[in-house]
This record gives sequence, C-alpha cells and structure tokens, in this order.
Amino acid sequence: MAGELGGTNMAGEATTGRRGRAVAPPVVADLGRRARAAWRSRRAGPLLKLGAAVAGVPLLITVAFGAVPFGVYLYGLVVGSLYALVAFGLILVYRANRVINFAQGALGAVPAITGILLLANRNWPYPVCVLIVLVGAPVTGALVEVLFIRRFLRSPRVILTLATIGVAQFLSFFVFILAVKWIPAQENKGFSIVTPFSSHHVQLGGVIFTADSLVTMVIVLAAGAGLTAFFRFTQVGLAVRASAENADRAQLIGVPVNRVRTIVWMIAGLLSAVAIFQRTVLLDQLPTGSGASGFSTTELLYGLAPAVVARMESFPIALAAGLAFGVIEQATFYATRNTDVAAAIVLPLVLVALLVQRARLSRAEDSGVATWREVKEFRPIPAELRLLPEVQWSRWGLWAVLAGLVLLAPRLAGAGRTDVASTLMIYAIIGVSLVFLSGWGGQISLGQFAIAGIGGAVAGGLATHHGMGFLYCVLLGGITGAALAVAIGIPALRLPGLFLGVTTLALSTNTEFFFLQTRYFPWLLPPESTHITRPVLFGGRLNLQGDLAYYYACVFVLVLAVACARSIRSHRSGRVIIAARDNARAAQSFGINLTRTRLAAFALSGFFA
Repeated sequence: MAGELGGTNMAGEATTGRRGRAVAPPVVADLGRRARAAWRSRRAGPLLKLGAAVAGVPLLITVAFGAVPFGVYLYGLVVGSLYALVAFGLILVYRANRVINFAQGALGAVPAITGILLLANRNWPYPVCVLIVLVGAPVTGALVEVLFIRRFLRSPRVILTLATIGVAQFLSFFVFILAVKWIPAQENKGFSIVTPFSSHHVQLGGVIFTADSLVTMVIVLAAGAGLTAFFRFTQVGLAVRASAENADRAQLIGVPVNRVRTIVWMIAGLLSAVAIFQRTVLLDQLPTGSGASGFSTTELLYGLAPAVVARMESFPIALAAGLAFGVIEQATFYATRNTDVAAAIVLPLVLVALLVQRARLSRAEDSGVATWREVKEFRPIPAELRLLPEVQWSRWGLWAVLAGLVLLAPRLAGAGRTDVASTLMIYAIIGVSLVFLSGWGGQISLGQFAIAGIGGAVAGGLATHHGMGFLYCVLLGGITGAALAVAIGIPALRLPGLFLGVTTLALSTNTEFFFLQTRYFPWLLPPESTHITRPVLFGGRLNLQGDLAYYYACVFVLVLAVACARSIRSHRSGRVIIAARDNARAAQSFGINLTRTRLAAFALSGFFA
C-alpha cells in the first residue's frame, strides 16, 4: 500500500505515487515550507529579497549582455541607493496624502543645488554647504506643503497629483535661476566639487571609488532604518499612519493631521535634497537641461520604480529594489554603451513589478484609499432652472459663441497660421480622450501624447511601407492606441491608486528616446526622409491637402469624438465606469469588475488619442 501511494525508500529517496508524480521527502517539504514562510515574513523577507536581487540581477545581466566588471555592479549599488532614497520620500508622501508625489525629485533641489553651487563656484566650506542642505530642505518641504499642497487637500486625488507636477516645474525654475544668474560659475573655471572625502579613493573591479560612495551608502542605510523605526516606534509615525488610513477619524481623536503632513513633507524634502546633493558629488557634474530640477524624468522613474515594487509601503523592499534598479541601469549602460537602451528598461521593470503584486490591499490601505475622492464632477443645471428662458438662451448663446470661434479660427489666426489652428483641434481630440480616463475613470495618464504618437507613427508606417488608405490607417492607428493602453493598463489598473501615472510616465520617456526612433524600429515607423501627404478621399471629391480643408476635417473629427463621448456617457457602459469611480465597493457589490471597467476606460482613451 505504501509503495502504491508513494513514499521514501531505505535511502531516503523520493518514490513515485500511483499517478507517477514524485513525492518529496518530508525533510525537503519542511524546508520548502520554512523557506516560503521566511520569504513572506516581515523581518527576514526583505533581507532575503535583497540577497536574491544582489545575486540574481548580475546573473541575469551576464546571461543577457555578457560579462560586466565587478566594479560596475558596485557602482550600480551606490547609484541605486540614491534611487532608494527618492523612493523613501515617495512612500512617505503617499502614506500621508495617498498621492504619488511627482515633485519628489525637485522637492529638495533648491537647497541642494544652492549648497553645490556655493561649494563648487564660491569655495564655501563643505560643512556650511551641508548645513544649508540639511536646514533648507525641511524648510522648503514645509513651505511647499503649506502654500501649495494644503490648498488641494479637499480636492480629488487626480487634481492633487497634477498639483505636484506643477510644484516640480515651479521649483525647477528657481534651480535654473540659481545656476544661471544668482550663483553662476566663475569665468575660466570649470565645475569641480571637492569634499573632505574626495582625496580618499580606491579602485575596485576597474572602477575608482571615493569615500563619498561609502558616505552615500551609510546615509541611505541609516535613512531606511530610521524611517522604519520612525513609523513603528514614534508617536508622530503612528499619527502619520492613522491620518493616512482615515484623516477625518484621526482628526476626531485629536491627531493634528495638518501638522503631521507638514512633518512628512519636511522629511521628504530632506531625503530629496540629500539624494540630489550626493548624486551631484558622485558624478561631479551639475544637472542641466531636463535634469535641472536635480533629477531628470528617467532618473525620477528609477526612484518611482522601487516605490512601486514596495507598494508605497515598505522601506526595506524599496531599498532592495532601488539597489537592484541601480545595478540594472549601470550594467546595461556598460554593456550597450547606449543610454536609450538603459532608460528603456524602466517600463518593462515597472510593468513586471506591478504584475506580480497582489491586486488586493489590506483593510487599512483600502480605508486610506477610500478616504480620498478620485475626481469631482461638475453639477448639472438643476431641473427647476433648466427650462427657464434666460437659462436656455444663455446655453444656446454660449454654444453659438463657441461654434463661431471654432469656425472662424483660421480667419482669426491670420494667413499662414491655419496649421496652428489644426494642431489645437488635434490637442482638443486628445483632451476628449482624457475625459474617458481621468474624468470618468478617475485615473491619470502622463503618457497620453505618447499613446497618440505611437498610434500616429503606426498609421504613418502603414501608409509609407504598405500604401494603405488614409481611413484604414487612422482606424488601425486608433486600434493600436487601444491595444497599447490595454497592455499598459493590465498591470497598472489591477491595484487601487494612481499607479497608472507612473506607468504612463515610463511609457512617455521610453517613447521619446526608444519607441519613436527609426534606428530601433525601422520596419514600423515611416522613414525620416519621407513626407506623409494629406489625403484626397472619395475619388477626388474631398481634397484635404489644403490647410483650410484639413482644419475643417480636424473640426469634424473633434465633433465626432465629442458626440461619441456623449453617447457612451448616456449609455450603460459610461454609467458603469463612473459608478466604479465614485464608489468602488458598491460597484463590486453589484458585480462590476473594477479592473475590467478601468481597463475599458483606458482602452477608449487610447483609441481616441
């Protein structure tokens, strides 16, 4: 009987059961259970994942690109620790405000760049410059929270998230003024940063490391340990968790919610400033161009990615993920010598990180997400006032003025500016596409123009490579946009929250430097020397080659998009999308699948874009 069911022989080897399946020995099964329990535990789990990342990532890179010097991996760990520092700040703000802070890279930029410029261009003492960073960063974070973020606390989360983007642009302007006008470099003097640790260096694996690298790692590890202890053992940390879970209830029991949020933004500003300061010291190069705020979009994504892996919750997991992303970035750049390829890895890494996570949140997280509104619709005109003559005349008058402006726009723009008016109509069509996603679905897309660009590039490629007709190209371009939205949305929309913004931001960055480059996709994109002419439709009866004719064609498509949006809004599909946005729990109780509903809204948005 024992031999029939399977077991072990005298040597302790596994035997085969009735159906031919191998049965593991009890010792092996027990070890497997213990290993799974340790992997999932809160204490040993992050350490095991960190070890797996440190050991597994170099192995995968070696298989994909070949041998990479050991020093490159070490340098990747140093750079990745700074990405983890940015991720720490993102997690802090998300816990306090339940929004993804896209200004994290710029939050500490003003004091950090001020200290760097005074150190490099004015030869101020290093301790004084560090003190400027350590004092100025919390002050900047507090000012941003009080002057900007607090004004949007009662606003929907989409609006608050967009406000962080505006804060990033605002701070970037001051950084630019600092570097160009207020503390510029002296004539005939190159930019060079000298710290007390710069003279101490060692060569490891073909890469020269200064003591600044060691200082960076120590700062990051101390920050991770300190933040973990802050949330677990301090009253302020517990207050942050309470206010994040339910701000109204926390305020009722005496938690100073506004003061707690200010403290969070002060810490986030300090983390951002330290990351920017140490990164500039390591690179010995002042951020310029897109990185004038301290971190470029790609580098901000490398900070967002670890935070997404950690589900905006765990500092140890964010640290492990940040180190892994830094190693991947540096090793890929070394193997390919191409920054575009290294940046293109961000999107698949973010998608995989979202895909492998569980779609359900804990009760506390779900309560915190439910505390905040996604978006707020404008109230329609009350039925009692809708039939008043003055209201009706006002409505028709506004529509007449709008129609007149649209029809007379080429005349108002002047000769030779009709193409600008056509571009505005195209932007309006993309704006209509965002109604499906942001207005109805309560999600935010930072890559809507990327979706439109890829769809347009596919349509142009079909026209140039295969001679396909204009209407077919437009239709297939829209289908491409919808398919791309589905592919991006499946991992991102499974989780409650605004993780789609991170994914679409990664898509936007990769589209500019990778997907729309003919050297990578020559079979898909139209050749650079090819000019796609405007069509002549219906056997010559409709000629759109002129600027004026093409403008009115764009107006017609805009009207058609608005009509389709109004039609979908008035039918069941539109009402289901809005119901899932307004009350997710009630929608689920009625059998509505939230992921599919949000995915449908994103697919419609991608098609119309």
